Amino acid sequence: MPPVILNPDDIYTFHMPTSIPNYITLGEAVGEVCAKDFCKDNISGKILLIKAADPGFDWIFSCNIKGFITAYGGANSHMAIRAGELGIPAAIGVGEKIFEKLSSAKKIRIDCANKKIEEL
Repeated sequence: MPPVILNPDDIYTFHMPTSIPNYITLGEAVGEVCAKDFCKDNISGKILLIKAADPGFDWIFSCNIKGFITAYGGANSHMAIRAGELGIPAAIGVGEKIFEKLSSAKKIRIDCANKKIEEL
């Protein structure tokens, strides 16, 4: 289903709009991507891709991650606030299109000051 339904015909044909990420901090992070099977042993020094992060993911902040990206969420979400408190570069709520594209990346750069995410 589309994220916003304005009329009944929207359920039959629609396109997924490109989301505008919320960049947290003005920092930059470059690193290998970890998109699946998160555990304390394999995320240190990496940039995490988390589809929908909730407070249950708070443990990642004790694992020396370089940054993270979520498909969903906003600037006032728990993960955004924690990233800001700890100075960890993050892109929150990038949307499904960008998230799926980044899921196959091996290494990425999050440049929060310039509002950019790029595959390396």
